[in-house]
Amino acid sequence: MDAARFGLLRQPRPLYEQLAELIRQKVAAGELGPGERLPGELELSSSLGVSRPSVREALKILRALGVVSIRHGDGVYVTCADAAEIVRRLTPAPVLPPEGLYHVYEVRKVLECQAAAWAAQLASAAEIAGLGEVVGQMKGLVEDPAVGASGPPLDRLEELDTAFHHRLTMSTGNGVLMGIMDGMMEMIRESRRYSLSIPGRAIQSVYDHERIFEAVAARKPVAAARAMFAHIDGVQRCVFRVHVRGPGAGVPPDEGAERQGGTVGDALLVLSVRGAGGPGGDA
Repeated sequence: MDAARFGLLRQPRPLYEQLAELIRQKVAAGELGPGERLPGELELSSSLGVSRPSVREALKILRALGVVSIRHGDGVYVTCADAAEIVRRLTPAPVLPPEGLYHVYEVRKVLECQAAAWAAQLASAAEIAGLGEVVGQMKGLVEDPAVGASGPPLDRLEELDTAFHHRLTMSTGNGVLMGIMDGMMEMIRESRRYSLSIPGRAIQSVYDHERIFEAVAARKPVAAARAMFAHIDGVQRCVFRVHVRGPGAGVPPDEGAERQGGTVGDALLVLSVRGAGGPGGDA
C-alpha cells in the first residue's frame, strides 16, 4: 500500500492522536479493508513527516480499539472484524452540557482513579520519567515570569494536559482501559476546554498533575487515586460553579460537603490494588 494515501497531518492535536484518527477514518470509510496491511512504521513516519514514536503511539491506540492487529515480524493489519462498526461505536457524539458534561466527569473519576493506582504499581521507570517531563513542561508554562495577566498559553497547556492523562493510561498496560479512554477523547477534550478557560484554574490544574505524578513516582497507588479524584472533582466543581447555574443542572454537592464515614472520594477508592490494605492505606 502507498503511504501517500494517508495525506498530511495538521496541528494542534498531538500527532499520534491525529494519525490514529486518520487511520480510523480510512477504515470507517472503507478505504482500508479487513485484512489489509498498513505501511511499515518507517514508511508512515517518512511519508507523513512525523516521528516513529508518534507512529508507534498511534498504532497502540488503534490496537487497543480493536481496529488493527500487530503481528510481530509481519506487520500491522486492519482487523477482520467489522472495523467500521468499531470506529462508529467508539466515536462519541458531541457533549451537550450541562448533563453530558457532568456525566463525563463522573465516569472519569471511576476510570482515571483506578488508572492512577495501576500506574503507581505498573509504570516503568521510563514511563514515570515521561510523566515527570510533561509536568515539568506544564510548570514551565505557568511559572514563566513572562506570563502576564492573560495567563499561560491555553492551547499548549491543553496539549500537555492531554499528553499527561494519555501517558498515565498507557502506563497501565490495560488495552481495554486505553480503548475506552481513547473513545472518550473528544468528550474529555471538550470538558478540558471548559475548565482551562476559567481564570486561575489552569494554574491549579498544573499543581494537581504534579501531585498525581509525585504519588505515582513514589509507588503509592491509593495516594495516586486520591490525587486523581481530587483533581477531577475540583475541576468538575469549578466548571459547574462558573458555567452552570440554576436548579436541576446536575451540579455536584457544594465544596466541603461531607459524607457519613468519609469524603466523597472514599466511596470510589475500592480499588484493584495489589497488596493494598483498603482505602485508608497505601501499598
